[in-house]
Amino acid sequence: MSLDLKWSVVELKRIAERLSQSGHEADAQAVLKMCAVFHAGEDRLAGYADEVKGGLISRLKDA
Repeated sequence: MSLDLKWSVVELKRIAERLSQSGHEADAQAVLKMCAVFHAGEDRLAGYADEVKGGLISRLKDA
């Protein structure tokens, strides 16, 4: 999931660059805001992964 977010940010940044170059700066800025949200989600997932690796979080299965 984290890699999907990373890949999406890379692609969205390319789209934002093309939007900006074509004179659609407001749209480019909106896409860059989406990138920031995805990046924050990626960081949050990485933090969860670290907690799982450290044994602070475990996934319980239904009994």
